[in-house]
Amino acid sequence: MSQDHSFSQSDLYQLKGPIDFARGYYARAFRAYSWRRDRDVAFKVLRPEHLSPGSSGREYLAFGVETRLLHHFAENAGVVNLLDCGFISDRRELPRSGEIVNFDTDVEAFGARLQEFRERNWRPYLCEELMPEDDSLFVSLRENAPGRPRRRLPTEEGIALSWQYTELLQQAHADDIVYLDAKPEHFYWNGEKLCIIDWNSSRMLCAADDPQDDPDHLKREDIRNFVVGVMYVIFTGLSAQGHAVQESPSHRDAIAQRYQVRTLDFGMEPSLPQSLIDLMQSATRGEYQDIKQFKQDLEECAQECGWPPRSQRYRVTPPMRAREEMRKGLAALRQAQQKIQEARESFMEIEGDPEVAGSPLEVEAKRLTALTNTFLKHRVIP
Repeated sequence: MSQDHSFSQSDLYQLKGPIDFARGYYARAFRAYSWRRDRDVAFKVLRPEHLSPGSSGREYLAFGVETRLLHHFAENAGVVNLLDCGFISDRRELPRSGEIVNFDTDVEAFGARLQEFRERNWRPYLCEELMPEDDSLFVSLRENAPGRPRRRLPTEEGIALSWQYTELLQQAHADDIVYLDAKPEHFYWNGEKLCIIDWNSSRMLCAADDPQDDPDHLKREDIRNFVVGVMYVIFTGLSAQGHAVQESPSHRDAIAQRYQVRTLDFGMEPSLPQSLIDLMQSATRGEYQDIKQFKQDLEECAQECGWPPRSQRYRVTPPMRAREEMRKGLAALRQAQQKIQEARESFMEIEGDPEVAGSPLEVEAKRLTALTNTFLKHRVIP
């Protein structure tokens, strides 16, 4: 092992705790501090049960596929950054000690050693950019408080997110890559930019495990999975199954079931443009043959909402001017909500100070915290 870059785990990472809403079938993700980078990162490691003798090894080898995909999309701002990959000897779910063999971002060398380290019962890990929790679609939209109003993205932001993902999917499909695992836990959105994490269920069709796979079918399913798993959710604040947004099942047998919906209910959102509803219903029925056709129809929906045409010169119309005012208003709302959150944190600092306990300052801070909580509970943008 002299040729390997071998370290004690504590030399590279201090693992803190699990990212609770990211309990996937293949892996667990933890917040960690990287001593090399002097920053917090996401540390993703194979779940220990996939080391068992009865395991097919598919989950183990999926780490090799994911690193190759992250490397492939390294220049794409819509895909999370891979910072490091390697293997770790500690077999506990939350690794606390042991040895790490580190490959930095040399994904070819990492992939070449997968079988060797599987036989040694070491677990593969990836170190990725840690995305802001507040940008997680799942965190933004989930029902985490009794009586909290259902939340959805404003139509303008929902179209922008869908457009960015469609462009990413168009690039992926052109390269014979399918994502397949679209769900709110994997999408991060800050109001302007989208970033996608978790590519271990994705496929490189040129190196498919099953030669019987139909690439065209998988690409059609990729479109449908996005509409059912994410697009419907961001425009309604509900899952396609009709319940509140909840953590997706992580058991493999249950994963495919979340996309087995053939029609969508939009009765709770009568303000949505009919063209957008028709687009999502058609995709759910599997009617889109390719991502280009889907993208063309999405552009028509966007133009109905004031977006300018992308393929030709145009004159500015009243809907386009109205859209610019909409964008200004949404930006101001996001800024206002952020300021309210900062104000609440200041009030809560007073509440937590034992030296002012029982004072008029603490009483007033509690009153203001309650009022800001009410405002945030009913905020316009998730």
